[in-house]
Amino acid sequence: MEKLRDLLAVFHEHCKEWGYRTIAVTLVAVAALTLNFYVPQTWLTRIVEGHIVLSRFESSILASAGFCLQNFITLFLFPFLSMAIIIFWGKRRGGTGHNFPSCLRDTGTGWGDQTRFLWVFAAAFAALLPLIWWAGQEEAYQTTYPFFFYARFGVQYLALWWLFYGLYYIGVEYFFRGFLLFGLEARFGSSAVLISVIPYVMIHFSKPATEVIGSALAGILLGYMALRSRSIWGGFFLHWLVGMAMDAMSIYYGSGFMSR
Repeated sequence: MEKLRDLLAVFHEHCKEWGYRTIAVTLVAVAALTLNFYVPQTWLTRIVEGHIVLSRFESSILASAGFCLQNFITLFLFPFLSMAIIIFWGKRRGGTGHNFPSCLRDTGTGWGDQTRFLWVFAAAFAALLPLIWWAGQEEAYQTTYPFFFYARFGVQYLALWWLFYGLYYIGVEYFFRGFLLFGLEARFGSSAVLISVIPYVMIHFSKPATEVIGSALAGILLGYMALRSRSIWGGFFLHWLVGMAMDAMSIYYGSGFMSR
């Protein structure tokens, strides 16, 4: 029992050194990524199918919507609400701590200094267009994008998919370039950019190898720009535009629009 008390005392000292807010952010991040990985992407389809019979087309729509909503809930809503609790708890303990977000807007959800850096995101998108054009001609990308198969069946389905796709990117950008980045900045400074890139690259492991490599570079750029501008929105719009352009190129150079 005495050894256990000694162990807890040492752990308590480490916690004070690391910072309880840093530990809370880390634990929430682990929980969010675990939920994101293990909650089935077909969860919405399963719920609806329990009450009505769905066609293959309807099941595909619900599966794609469920995928985007799953990412929105686990990577945006859950961390966002958790951060609200962490900030409230920190204030009750006597302050939010040096450089730790004092309100939810400080986690990148405000516009920040985004306007001054819009040219950077525009230049990045222009620089990526040749790579997207090249990738759209590769079979590995054509079979991956768009995630919603029926987006290949008409502009209306593609537009519907892109609306849901926006929710997906809000989740991704907030978690990696908002919650995780600004939540760890107080303890690690600008090195939080590199820390946030590690899990960001890992969620790309199921995608083509070139995209995995590119995600590391993109993660560093988007993380750095989020820190400079104190906002996730430039990165969100860039990421969303790249995703839509990738879908369009994959359809154009792949199957083209098909008939149902």
